[in-house]
Amino acid sequence: MPYFHQEGVLAVNKLKSKKKNVEINEELFNQNLKELSSKSKLTNFNEQISSYSLFNMLNAIQKNGYDNLLITDAVRVNMLYGSPFQFKDNKIISNYGEIVDENNYKTLVNSFIDLITTSTNKAIDDSKISFNGDGQEILRTLLDMNRQDIDSSIMFNGDALDAYFSEDNELEYTDENGKKQVIPNGSIEVFEFAENILFADGLVVANNISRSSEDELYKTLRNSFYANIDATSHTSNEKYQVSLYDEYLNNAFRDKFIETYDSIAINSQGAVEFNNFKNNLVEIFKTTINKDLEDGDLLKYNAFVETRILNDPIYKSVFINILELEKEISNEDFITSVSFALSHIDFDNEKW
Repeated sequence: MPYFHQEGVLAVNKLKSKKKNVEINEELFNQNLKELSSKSKLTNFNEQISSYSLFNMLNAIQKNGYDNLLITDAVRVNMLYGSPFQFKDNKIISNYGEIVDENNYKTLVNSFIDLITTSTNKAIDDSKISFNGDGQEILRTLLDMNRQDIDSSIMFNGDALDAYFSEDNELEYTDENGKKQVIPNGSIEVFEFAENILFADGLVVANNISRSSEDELYKTLRNSFYANIDATSHTSNEKYQVSLYDEYLNNAFRDKFIETYDSIAINSQGAVEFNNFKNNLVEIFKTTINKDLEDGDLLKYNAFVETRILNDPIYKSVFINILELEKEISNEDFITSVSFALSHIDFDNEKW
């Protein structure tokens, strides 16, 4: 159910098609797969690519009237979309379902780039490939007939459902007689692709299903994405919280810290510096566990930022770059901004 359980879909606006006589459907996807298979030099193409693989679907629509693609800008989701499509040594390697860590995330990012560039025959920074993180803006851009630069999109099914009922969005187009018309419902066609993702924003169960169906539903939930629901009890465990904070610092700061540090410092010891820096922060974090964060705890981070970062020109430059702060920022604002970033786990941080 969209907005409760969300997944990715590929959507096209039929009104913007450059080939009005071509219908995007299963037959077209099947035919496109046959053509790709006959030309592919990848040794395991037939085993890894199906009619409803995102790779095949993107390739099919861009050859049949839709070559301006808008992609939902969600890094972790796009990494999953790309995970089945690592092109290496003349074959396709699937990493679908692998847990993302510091050792494989670059491979997954590159796999997504390979998916887009290889299927569309366009560079990821081509003007016909664009990204937007706002679902409402994506659906309105896809619907808007004045935006001929966007005719297809990789989006979430909830936004696609909203776009399908386009009359609610009150956007207009000019028909063949030159008259203004509200974009009719059903102008957006939506296709679910394989190797997808499932966001469980909430659980909704119909009131009138049979007891046997209800039992089967809860059994499936218990054995799948609710299997580790008791893990929430670990949040009161000090070791677990420290591990989580350590992981957050690695994901949110490590790469950019090392890159920036090594570009400035002569010794290029960014990795060593980061580990020492992180260990100091973890020790501070341990003193704040299992209690509400108080002003005194925040002052510990303020003091650390002032003595370790503000007074070190290299460290200061590193965090101005990481947090995208103004170079002329006041010392007080610098301490406040950096302390806030380091004092808690920011679950909204896309890198996390």
